[in-house]
Amino acid sequence: MNKKDYQDVITRPSEVLMIIDDEERRAYFSDPNYHPVLVALRDKPLTVIELETEYNKIIEDKIDKMGFDPKNKADQQQIEKLRKQLERKEKTLYRYLDKLEKVGLVIQTGKRIKMGQTATQTLFGRSAKLFLTKGKDTDWCTNKTSIKTLSNVAKLISSLKGIPEPSVDCLGELMNKLDQCYTEEIIEFYRNKGDEVYEIIKDSSFKEADKILHILNTLLIILNSEGYLKKLNSCI
Repeated sequence: MNKKDYQDVITRPSEVLMIIDDEERRAYFSDPNYHPVLVALRDKPLTVIELETEYNKIIEDKIDKMGFDPKNKADQQQIEKLRKQLERKEKTLYRYLDKLEKVGLVIQTGKRIKMGQTATQTLFGRSAKLFLTKGKDTDWCTNKTSIKTLSNVAKLISSLKGIPEPSVDCLGELMNKLDQCYTEEIIEFYRNKGDEVYEIIKDSSFKEADKILHILNTLLIILNSEGYLKKLNSCI
């Protein structure tokens, strides 16, 4: 369709950042059916017809990366089999979009108006440009499993450094403080620099974006290491 033939009217733009802190929604980012939808909508809102094209391009890229030889007859058969299994039509994508809308990962962002026609097409987009996935917070001082873990860490520190075992409660407070760096400083950074961050990582996969976030979190901890080191020294 020639761009002059239609106009996209955006009535509900995507947020810059959404924090995903529940297991149900996190699962959609690794689901082989829903993940391509979220990737396809990364750059801009799409109609379902456009989404079908982009979705199946992603599937084709995925199959290409599997290393099949298109000249080999057996590989050709396998490629066709995978296409039938993985490619999706509009009807199925409507169901996927409906589910993603219900869990808040996709929104109806507006309408596409074709010139000279009264009928419109719905535009679908991600609810946020950036999704920040975050695990459930653990209180290291009260969670029984975490206390057991820290108790073993205390034994290892004692063995490595030849010193008495550090206080488990003190180590728990330190770990809570380190976790807080993630939950507060990283999230605040994304909120303040969301558009800039998006431009930098928009071509990254979700897996790559998580790795970038992990490195950023580690560097923030290093930058604040003086305070953490002081706390660790107080434990030992």
